[in-house]
Amino acid sequence: MPALIAPVVVILVVLLLVAGIRRGADIGVRIDGDKLVIDIRGADIVLALCRRIVVPVSQVKGVAVSDLADVPRQGMRLPGTSWPGVIRAGSYGTGDARSFWDVRKGPQVLWIEFEPGFAYQRAILEVSDPHARLLELRPTLGAWVPTDYLI
Repeated sequence: MPALIAPVVVILVVLLLVAGIRRGADIGVRIDGDKLVIDIRGADIVLALCRRIVVPVSQVKGVAVSDLADVPRQGMRLPGTSWPGVIRAGSYGTGDARSFWDVRKGPQVLWIEFEPGFAYQRAILEVSDPHARLLELRPTLGAWVPTDYLI
């Protein structure tokens, strides 16, 4: 009987991850005092290998909404999950070009750009209503237009 437990656990984990991929990203983005808090929830914790990112507001250049196709996708995945056309979650790139992603197939994403010196250059997040979230965050974080990337 114990020999059956390991395969059953593996199958359950795989089913939970597949359900998480199909459902869409589960991300909370909020301002808490002088910090931006990005909460990764549910299966996304396993897919992105991250639970929370906390950024001082002073380290945020600004926030924008962008078409997913317009966001640069440089760098290797270290660590995270990637399945082209299905999911991109986790840390990508190295050094100053490191970015955090948690995106499925949403046509538009929330793009948060950070100042040099922070652990990430940007965070690309699929949220349920990116335009509403943008309106909530812009008064504190400021507007940012990704003109350098839309050439």
